[in-house]
Amino acid sequence: MNPKETLPQAVAEIKRLLQEKAKSTFALAKKLYQVKRMYVWKHTSYGSWTNFCEKEVDLSPSYIWRLITSAGYVEKYSYTEEECTEILNAMSYPSFEFGLSSIKRRISIKSFIKIYRGQYANKGYAAASRDPNFVFYRFALPLELSKTFEAVLKNYGLVVLETGHRNHLQSSIQKFLENVLPE
Repeated sequence: MNPKETLPQAVAEIKRLLQEKAKSTFALAKKLYQVKRMYVWKHTSYGSWTNFCEKEVDLSPSYIWRLITSAGYVEKYSYTEEECTEILNAMSYPSFEFGLSSIKRRISIKSFIKIYRGQYANKGYAAASRDPNFVFYRFALPLELSKTFEAVLKNYGLVVLETGHRNHLQSSIQKFLENVLPE
């Protein structure tokens, strides 16, 4: 496959899906996941996946990452498009996304819907109902603020990989908060 011939087609498809975002979040997630994995980004006119997203995908970097991650889980657990459609007909996308990130192995569609319908990470008390000692947060920060925050968190164990993955994020934020908040 020649990236110069197919990348413009992929861009057009992503833009179409962005316009229909409300009804095709899963389709957008799949497309972004496929396009991210399809190209060696440093050999494209964009130079990197980040540059591609900044120029072509009108979504926050954290939301793009969430979409790609959920599509990756679908692939990891071998859910078919039909199974995903069945799940999404029974629950919201945030609940679907939360369920995918919570399971450790593939579970049946019926069980997935029963366990995760109505639960999602942005609704801390629903996610926390699984463990009352924790409240879950999922949020995005402006780019400049995130760069500053990451620089501080590196002192607390955060590791930012070249791919953009952040290792030890939760523990570094927890250590940071324990250090700066009054007891």
